[in-house]
Amino acid sequence: MRSFIPLGVLLTLGAVLLAQDGRVPRPRPSLPRVDRAPGMGDGPIRGEGQADRSPRSESGVGSRSREGQRPAPPPMRTRLADTVGFATFGTRTRCTVMPTAMYWQRHDLMWEIRSHARQGFIPVMPFPDDSSSFSHYAMYSTGWRVYGFLVPPGGSLRVDLQHAKPAWFRTIWCDKWGEYRPGMKVKIGDPSALYQNPESTVQAVYLVVDDPGQWSSEQDPYVLKVQRSWDPKALNADGVTLAAGIWNTPKTFLPEFR
Repeated sequence: MRSFIPLGVLLTLGAVLLAQDGRVPRPRPSLPRVDRAPGMGDGPIRGEGQADRSPRSESGVGSRSREGQRPAPPPMRTRLADTVGFATFGTRTRCTVMPTAMYWQRHDLMWEIRSHARQGFIPVMPFPDDSSSFSHYAMYSTGWRVYGFLVPPGGSLRVDLQHAKPAWFRTIWCDKWGEYRPGMKVKIGDPSALYQNPESTVQAVYLVVDDPGQWSSEQDPYVLKVQRSWDPKALNADGVTLAAGIWNTPKTFLPEFR
């Protein structure tokens, strides 16, 4: 009849033999956990709300991403020639599970936008000056869309996104180079965005609406509710335009931007 040696005895014998042989296993050091902020913002809530206070994290551009280690593209400081057309985008894989805080952290949308900006302009839609509510939808191919605003010195701008599935959306603020600027705040899981212009000049700011589940459409649009502290019709832009940095405004409604 076959007899079995208890596992505990075997482990004890193995440790004794290794010690006699001079090769005592040493415990492996634990690696520190590193968290990245999910997007743009400077509030205290991470993941479920606003992002980390680090400007690098707030810009949505970091050194870690879905693929693991992925360096951020160097920031652009020179605008492409006006003869350059718009960047082309591949079809985005649709997210089929409700995004979690981890998903928002790893989905580095601003990395993608800034990378595409090296081959062409990124389309931006000026938000209507005569409206405080606008129904629209993300571009079909990318699952996101960008809206531009001109904000006067000291001006306050709040944008709330309304949809039947709000947790599937997020909003990201950025400047003309696709980077975070002071005064920009957002919340994830509650897609609202606040910008307070701390500068002494008019600022062009850009709101990225991210819809990875591609729930918005012409038949089921989201609604952007805007609250301004100034009268946009009376604003003196002083030469500031939304067609700046990596952004350009299409002169016509191009089919590829539907």
